Amino acid sequence: LKGEHIDLAMIIGRYGQSMMESKANGYLAGLIYSRFEQLGKPFATKEDAMLYSYDLYLKFRDNGKLDIPEADISIVASGEGLLTANNAMKIAEDILTAHPDINLLYVDTHMEGEGVLLALDTLNIPYGIGDGELRVVFCDGAPDWAMDLLTEGKVLAIVHNNPAIISNSMVDLVHDLIEGNMSTEKANNLTISSYFAPNILTKDNVDEFRVEGEKYAVPLPIPFV
Repeated sequence: LKGEHIDLAMIIGRYGQSMMESKANGYLAGLIYSRFEQLGKPFATKEDAMLYSYDLYLKFRDNGKLDIPEADISIVASGEGLLTANNAMKIAEDILTAHPDINLLYVDTHMEGEGVLLALDTLNIPYGIGDGELRVVFCDGAPDWAMDLLTEGKVLAIVHNNPAIISNSMVDLVHDLIEGNMSTEKANNLTISSYFAPNILTKDNVDEFRVEGEKYAVPLPIPFV
């Protein structure tokens, strides 16, 4: 979208849920960081872009839309997908009917993304990575059908997430705590969160994360430190 005005719509999973709002805030920060680079006025650091975008996100959240003229971006509409395809489909239909010219659509999860794509098909709105097509991004989840859409050029990007490995890792952690496989000192000093860089899947790299017969992308290690 370099050189084009961006009309962005955002479907948040649920306002007030810290993880979902953090993802949306992080997406906006990355978008603005790259946009400023395109416009020849880059931020000194990514952290500067994050702080700059945090204030913008709060304004967007309070108003449901926001113009960002310095980045040539308008967030024209938003809604809560509530983590289901049905809700997201209705929200997407309302947004796309009111704003048929949006060229970028953020969707919180792949579950909601399934409903959004149904809405796009129903309204006969072309989406993908071709000229004039609506760009769609899922910011959580990498099931097999979403990876297929990447390969077909129908979705711009998805964020790696393997629900099974996250759940299994938590069960293993609980077993380690209960069965004494972890020292009491370490068990009593676990960090609140373990941070690691998000992994973005696109048409160019999606085949690296496919596992034949598996529903989700190949798991990445989760560091409990």
